[in-house]
Amino acid sequence: MTITQCGDDSTNPSAINQQQGNEKTIKTSFLQHKNREATNKKCHEIISDGISNLHVILDFDHTLTAYHDNNGNVCYECHDMLYNGPLCQKTGENDEKKTNCRYNATFHSDISSIWADMKTGRLPPGQREWWDRFHDSMIRNKVTKQDIKDSVDCSNTILRPGAVEVLDWLRRFNVPTTIVSAGITFIITEFLEKHDLLYDNIKIVANVPIWGKDDVTAGWKEPLVISRNKAQVLKYLGFDNDGVALETENSNSATNGHENPSFVPKSNVILAGNSIGDSKCLGGVNCKQSLAFGFLHIDIETKAFRVDEEDDTNELPLMEKMSSSSTACEFALSKEGNKELENFLQHYDVVSCGHGMDFQYILNLFEEMEMNERAT
Repeated sequence: MTITQCGDDSTNPSAINQQQGNEKTIKTSFLQHKNREATNKKCHEIISDGISNLHVILDFDHTLTAYHDNNGNVCYECHDMLYNGPLCQKTGENDEKKTNCRYNATFHSDISSIWADMKTGRLPPGQREWWDRFHDSMIRNKVTKQDIKDSVDCSNTILRPGAVEVLDWLRRFNVPTTIVSAGITFIITEFLEKHDLLYDNIKIVANVPIWGKDDVTAGWKEPLVISRNKAQVLKYLGFDNDGVALETENSNSATNGHENPSFVPKSNVILAGNSIGDSKCLGGVNCKQSLAFGFLHIDIETKAFRVDEEDDTNELPLMEKMSSSSTACEFALSKEGNKELENFLQHYDVVSCGHGMDFQYILNLFEEMEMNERAT
């Protein structure tokens, strides 16, 4: 499929990199709206209701964190950090980070077996069994807090461009921010703390280890969070009960916020995720208005060309009419990529497609909210 986008592309500042004559070099990412008019209406309501009525929900893996590292490799997700870290991979002679870390061959064998079962289809993706087996192996092999810290330190995972600015803005305005992840709370807190981003306005809803003697994994708190049950977990924790649980999960917390949450009513929710399961978090919270922003990691081909103002090439499937311009950007999707985009647009209001994606759209919305606060 080919999508042609005309206009000044102000909603996606990262799309156009540089201009050379009548052609432009385009980064491999673009924004797609499910319904631009409806999205603009949602944004207007969220802006008008003000920052004090805002709650932000963020996925962690490949949402707050980038999809690719600086070398073009896929960033490790939470559980991947353990499997690709020193606990499962033998230390190389030149790998200074891993020199003093513990290697556990049995844990490596256990996790390799889980991944093998995934590849052969014996273990369907997204099922509870995957998390149960992984977490049980952490208990059997006595994975410690230090093992996890070492894995985070050795990880290739980096933040998505704009993530620092997003979290900093939310901190400055004390906006309740909930990170909902099928990962592990201690990994997320270690990662955020490593980047000085573990703020008091952040609550983390993820899988919580129970620590035993010598900080060894001794069990797991309920509820288990998997990729397909995030809405149910949020309901279980009371997020649909007239507000937002504000108790934070950080390095000083005794619990993960599963007990006795306090509530402050919030009208509007902005959500960012990278899967259908992430978008369904909105079904677990009580809100007046919501805006869902999705990151879709698919390969696309792009080119730019000159068009006349009367050109109707923006009348292609999945592309709403935009303002006329002398520049058009053509995005070619594979058949599979087109299917994924169509599926995402059933669940997200705005989808950022490609691999060079950032948080600029959300940051622009935050800026509008801040300007509205100053004007009123």
